[in-house]
Amino acid sequence: MGKNIFWKASILVYLVSLFLPAYKSHAWPIDKGPLGIEVLAVGWFAIIFAEPRWFANIAYFYVILCKASSTKIRAPSFTLLFLLFTALSITILYRFSPASRGVEDFRFSYGAYTWSVSLLLASYEVYLCQKETPAQQIT
Repeated sequence: MGKNIFWKASILVYLVSLFLPAYKSHAWPIDKGPLGIEVLAVGWFAIIFAEPRWFANIAYFYVILCKASSTKIRAPSFTLLFLLFTALSITILYRFSPASRGVEDFRFSYGAYTWSVSLLLASYEVYLCQKETPAQQIT
């Protein structure tokens, strides 16, 4: 595969997720929920509640900025932290959604799942960068 394909694909998938419905609930019309961009705009308040999905967004933006500015992410601890936030986000998304707890009027929609794919792609890119030896690292 070509250089940097995973982080570029991740950005594309993330941008697509911003224009897809993130979830459905009784507060929105039956056929539409808030778009990912709307959730992103107001959802930052969830950081107060230590919601891992929002910490995953912060780490995601850091990864993208590092890749775009050719800054190497050398800290294995950051890689582990990003992978942890990604894993927690996806686990919460699939396993511990309100619908799985009996809240029938709330369902994650395909925008949320598309967002999780963008995190997985970025996580894989970070993992690949950590696997490279210093001579192989590409800025």
